Amino acid sequence: MKNELTYSQLIEATMGMPGAILHPAPMGSLAGNLANGDSPEPEDLQAMQVKLAAAMRKIAVLRMKNVQIRKQLAQAREHEAAALASACMDELTGLPNRRLLKDRLQQLIAHATRQRRQVAVLLIDLDGFKSVNDTLGHAAGDQLLRAVAQRLTACLRAEDTACRYGGDEFVVVLPELGSAEAATTAINKVRACLQAPYVISGREMPVTASIGCALYPGDGQAYHELIDQADTEMYRAKARRRMQ
Repeated sequence: MKNELTYSQLIEATMGMPGAILHPAPMGSLAGNLANGDSPEPEDLQAMQVKLAAAMRKIAVLRMKNVQIRKQLAQAREHEAAALASACMDELTGLPNRRLLKDRLQQLIAHATRQRRQVAVLLIDLDGFKSVNDTLGHAAGDQLLRAVAQRLTACLRAEDTACRYGGDEFVVVLPELGSAEAATTAINKVRACLQAPYVISGREMPVTASIGCALYPGDGQAYHELIDQADTEMYRAKARRRMQ
């Protein structure tokens, strides 16, 4: 009776085991004898216990390995995402960099073509930025760049994109525009957002910005054409400011 109870417990324990552990045994074996109603011998039960214990150890090891593999895959995905973000974002300001700007602008151009809409590209240059670096140091210049980035982010629509183009230059992309007048309104809004004085290293610094604008499709059909035209317009705006 004791042997029968032990066998019942073994059978119950193996119900959740993979099929590989529960292969049908040929007649004349332990399983065959049990199927015929014969009682198992003690040595047969002991052998089955040993096999079951070994199988359970293998399953436990496999489960641990699966957990480790899942963790490694999750870490690899996290590292890949971090590397991609680092490659596409400006470290100082947290804005998209030139690489991501190109990708987004090309996507917006394709969308605007299908929807028959306009896209405005604003190239912004900070007037007098060099003097901030020269008089207050590069740390103050970095502080100013971060403040400009924060203001741009705050004053733009959710669908707009602000990027740091390089140095003290920023690019703003405005999609879904219905007219050139809408672009002019956006330029005035950005200019007003940036012209309020900045407090840098405890000093109030008035900073102005020269802004050039190019419109897709009128001023260019491709990324480089729009950037070049916006750059040309920015220098024209800077020249007009100097003449005032």
